[in-house]
Amino acid sequence: MTTIWLSSARPWPDAAGLLGDLLAWMPRWVAAGLHWVPADKWVHAGIYGLLAGLWWWALLPRHADRPWAEPGWPWLVAVAFGALDEVHQGFVPGRSRDPVDWLADAIGAALAVAIVVLVRRRRVAAA
Repeated sequence: MTTIWLSSARPWPDAAGLLGDLLAWMPRWVAAGLHWVPADKWVHAGIYGLLAGLWWWALLPRHADRPWAEPGWPWLVAVAFGALDEVHQGFVPGRSRDPVDWLADAIGAALAVAIVVLVRRRRVAAA
């Protein structure tokens, strides 16, 4: 979460360099296939999906006896932090608050949680 916060504290021209570095790292066919949605939205979804997955891993031992709580908390933490981060960006020169970025954060977190739920259900069914 600190990495996200510090990246958001960078003024836009500097932050754009991070996005360019990420796209340069990707294979060309992946970057070409992502062009229909602005690249920053994919980055938001991926980062907050990773954040939700890490929170799931951190919170799992506490909620092992309540499976209904498992998907909720990691998603909620990631989405709440995404909202806080968007407010934070409004105070950074060259950056702005963007509700569409927050929506991408929420979708990425939801997809990550959904993937983990599906994988765990398959493991339980196979056992």
